[in-house]
Amino acid sequence: MDDKQNGRDDRVVLRWVARIWTLPAIFFMGAHLIDPGTEPAAEENLLTWITLGLLFVSVFGLALAWWKAQAGAWMALVALVLCLLLYWVNNGEFFPLEGFVLFLLGIVVPAGLFLWSARPN
Repeated sequence: MDDKQNGRDDRVVLRWVARIWTLPAIFFMGAHLIDPGTEPAAEENLLTWITLGLLFVSVFGLALAWWKAQAGAWMALVALVLCLLLYWVNNGEFFPLEGFVLFLLGIVVPAGLFLWSARPN
């Protein structure tokens, strides 16, 4: 019984680490929704806007993971993969390394922690 309690405690700690880890991404996207900036919008095609929207969906998935860990984490990961694929299709190149590392640290790691915390016994 003691091992079962320790496993539950570990999951609670993992979930809180993941929640704290998601805060910068949530605040960053929230700030961009409130104040998108003063730069004039360039002529962008539809795939660019869909790619950007998928980033917001990915961060929304992280926020959802606070309540529904598996659903939110999978939503974040699938939206991020689709975002990266659409970027590649639209621009003919893989996402820039700096942005990819930020996505890896800001979305993939907390989503993985949420999934790990929601694993079955």
